[in-house]
Amino acid sequence: MSEENVEIIENGPSILGTRQYWDDIYKRDNKNFEDFGDIGDSWFGEESVTKMVDWVVEHYPEPEKTIIDLGCGNGEVLLGLAEEGFKNLTGIDYSEYSIELSKKVAAKEGYEFIKFETVDFLNDSELSTLGKYDIILDKGTYDAISLNPDNKLDDENSPINVYPKAVKQLMNKDSVFLITSCNYTEEELKLKFKNYFKDFSRVKYPSIQFGGVEGQTICTLAFKLIDAE
Repeated sequence: MSEENVEIIENGPSILGTRQYWDDIYKRDNKNFEDFGDIGDSWFGEESVTKMVDWVVEHYPEPEKTIIDLGCGNGEVLLGLAEEGFKNLTGIDYSEYSIELSKKVAAKEGYEFIKFETVDFLNDSELSTLGKYDIILDKGTYDAISLNPDNKLDDENSPINVYPKAVKQLMNKDSVFLITSCNYTEEELKLKFKNYFKDFSRVKYPSIQFGGVEGQTICTLAFKLIDAE
């Protein structure tokens, strides 16, 4: 499909795009984990976690690869990678309660080596504390950022416009950026990131039909830097 035929439909603003919402969610999940051992819901479902982990294992099986998860939530994606033998794992989230939960869950599973930090990577000073990574992961974080009430599409300093620039800063010429979204289609993501990244690979999900149109409720795409040659 050509860019001319792609119309990006933006969702939001929404409370799901606010830090207070996620702080409240992870405060609750921390209590539930302490009381019942429940790590909380898997946003997009467990299938998306499995597919992201499987993609990394298939394409970048070396256990020494450095991997960062942007907006790691309860740390489930990194836990899945740790189970596959990866060691250089970092999870960041702007909610301190997310990081608190991730550390507890990782410790319980015996993966204390996973590094979890409270970082808002859209903030330049906090982003500068991070390095470069071989693999950058995002499962739903860009979706949440797209719902931020502060977004203005014509403002380059809006969270949704800062995002690709921040991701690029975490990458070297050989890095890959793997993102899962339910707010955007594959073609919309390609168009959103066209000035920064080129699509490299995709994860296939079961298709559904509605109103005679076939599509997916979720998508996962891998990107590389457009100027990596």
